[in-house]
Amino acid sequence: MIPFFSIHPMRPCRRPIRTPAAWYSACAAIVLFVSGCGSDTTGPAPLAAEQLPWTVQLNHHAVTLSTVSPNDTVQLEVVPRNADGSPLLNGTTVKYRVVNNDTSVALDSSGFVRAHSVKASVLVIASTQVKGMTFLDTARIRVTTDPNPRRLDRIQMTRSAGMAETLHRCNADDAQDPRIPAFAVTAVLQDEFGTPITGLPVRYWSSDPSLLQVNGTNGRLTIPCKAGMDSVKIYASATVYGVRKTDSLTFRLRPPLVTKVLIGQRTVVVNRAPQMEAFFNGATVTIDRGGYVVWFQYPWFPDGLGMTVLPWIPIDVVFDQPEAALGTTDSVYSSGVWIPPSDDSGNISAFAQDTTLSFFSTEALLSRMRVRRFTTPGTYQYRSAIFGTSGKIIVTP
Repeated sequence: MIPFFSIHPMRPCRRPIRTPAAWYSACAAIVLFVSGCGSDTTGPAPLAAEQLPWTVQLNHHAVTLSTVSPNDTVQLEVVPRNADGSPLLNGTTVKYRVVNNDTSVALDSSGFVRAHSVKASVLVIASTQVKGMTFLDTARIRVTTDPNPRRLDRIQMTRSAGMAETLHRCNADDAQDPRIPAFAVTAVLQDEFGTPITGLPVRYWSSDPSLLQVNGTNGRLTIPCKAGMDSVKIYASATVYGVRKTDSLTFRLRPPLVTKVLIGQRTVVVNRAPQMEAFFNGATVTIDRGGYVVWFQYPWFPDGLGMTVLPWIPIDVVFDQPEAALGTTDSVYSSGVWIPPSDDSGNISAFAQDTTLSFFSTEALLSRMRVRRFTTPGTYQYRSAIFGTSGKIIVTP
């Protein structure tokens, strides 16, 4: 379903730009390239259907066959589609092959499969070329010797324990948070009597991988860090002895419940005189209602040449609506440590690391963190009264 050369999205966490000049050059090249695609007033020229990105999609992805007729065959078919999902049937040639030339099944050039011998898993690949690019999709086939197999009547999908319909988008700390469970969906195959049929392959897929990704074989879910807020469906399908069934679950994506604002100091030149100022990294943050914002004083800043250590200077946080910045009743996980509950609310008094503590100790980390909870949807301004810099908190309804 994806081009073989595609690059899978990576978590956008902590990857410093080592060569800013090269980066700006690349951006400039992209701007020049895009600017030549259409007029200044109308934007890029629309693409014809045959110019849109392509994909191929098999009609079956998880197949169970028996070596005993009539349950020993399946016809695989591919529909090439462009980016808007429209089928493109203009003579595209599709090639089918069995991985490692596995002889457990016989496969002809039309995609017709016949089972020969027992095998737990056989992988069949369908591919096509468009304008020199290769696109492919796969089907996984299990072969049994069951002469009278139970018929598939339905698939029933369930969420893993503790998993709700609403999921919160990840933040940079989620990969470390021990409270983030291994969320997954499970598809149970059932016969006409409602009895589970176990051990057969199932294929999972997402209606929008940019919002919610799923492992195609085990159903484990991953939320991209930059996912938007919308509904998305996770599907499961299986083809068992000629019968194909599908089920789905709907999820709603929400903003993070915990997010972090990095606070640092940097040297700026004012009237030819250097002076220190505070800066907020990611000054505008979005959280779900009832979520937490952690202000984390960080002693370094990227100056283009490396990381420069600056002295600790107390920093405060003043809100335009201090009554909305509440204390916490639960521990909050951020930057590898648990921040204990605190009754502190409203504006945050000037704080900095206790210089008597070891820099990497838990106590040192906690000494340069402050957290507030926001339960009322709206937009809140915050600033440093000491330095004058400001930021914004968006709490979604």
